[in-house]
Amino acid sequence: MVSLNTVVLLGHLTREPQLRYSTSGRPLCDLGLAINRRRREEDEVCFLDVQVTGRQAENCKSYLRRGTTVLIHGRLYTHTWTDRHSQEQRQLRVLAEHVQLMASENRRGDDLRPLPVEEPPLAIQPELPPPFPAADPPEAESF
Repeated sequence: MVSLNTVVLLGHLTREPQLRYSTSGRPLCDLGLAINRRRREEDEVCFLDVQVTGRQAENCKSYLRRGTTVLIHGRLYTHTWTDRHSQEQRQLRVLAEHVQLMASENRRGDDLRPLPVEEPPLAIQPELPPPFPAADPPEAESF
């Protein structure tokens, strides 16, 4: 059976990007994303945690701020860890393959300003390291 795991999200950052490095020195940036949806007379907000890796992670730290509107292309993964009570915890997250900064309201001209990207999107294994302490992200697979 064929599967597809692709997400495209447009939302606002809920916090400053948090840059850290894995034990092998690979940059990892954690983003909080809020996606607003107006439903009849109520506003509905979905909050997601997003992880960016490699050079693009450093670019996110340099160019993005809380409140910035971003367009994210990526995939879902289940983050699993053991809490301090020895209970296994799970959280659905997004691994960003491409992050695009949307133009600020006070700029005129182009609607989109892409962040510099110097590497191809990653294909990853389903398990990722816990957020703290930083660990090596999975290796990319070739197709």
